[in-house]
Amino acid sequence: MALTGSLAEIEPADLMQLIAMGRKSGVLSVDDGGRRNVFYFRDGQVVHAVSSDDQPPVEVVYQFVGQSTGRFRFEGRVPECEDTIKQSTESLVLEGMRRLDHERRIEQHLPDEHCRVVVGGDRRAGGEMTLNSDQARVLLLVDGERTIGEIVRESQLSRLSALEALGELLDEGIVQALPAAERPRTPPPEPRRVQTPPRPGRERQLITTQILQRVIDHLEGM
Repeated sequence: MALTGSLAEIEPADLMQLIAMGRKSGVLSVDDGGRRNVFYFRDGQVVHAVSSDDQPPVEVVYQFVGQSTGRFRFEGRVPECEDTIKQSTESLVLEGMRRLDHERRIEQHLPDEHCRVVVGGDRRAGGEMTLNSDQARVLLLVDGERTIGEIVRESQLSRLSALEALGELLDEGIVQALPAAERPRTPPPEPRRVQTPPRPGRERQLITTQILQRVIDHLEGM
């Protein structure tokens, strides 16, 4: 017999701990509009998880802990899947709650998620900044059209990592957020430039998308 319900009635952490305490084996599926998560339990332990947004199994669990809407269905049966998760259900829930608290603290210092983000602003620290792979990946998505929420979702990073990287770029003044109703001005077309040898003191040119992508590939290959 299947167990069904709404996350409005029971929090994800409590639901997972209930399955763990009962040492149940089965499949928990959760639908929230266009997003679907599936968790595989063996003797109360989460052994695998998949999501419609292709997050790594452990990240699916962490993000589920913070979910507040959706319908769930648990069917008791022996799951047929590869065991990709080794942590206990309890440790996964605790880490998910820790990350959720951290995300909320970061969000308190970020502009509204509907604000668009543009490259440029007043550098606060001055000097050069070395981008890590997360910051470079987020910066690639800053085009003046995407909002903070869209950048976080499209970054292919965990929500926590994307928020941290975006917050760091905002703090450094490399990017800035526009008020939700304000759109960036369309810059005039640049005149054609004749290639000349670099001169001492010449301003550092903006990082191009191609260079950023090479930075990401290099950092992730280390």
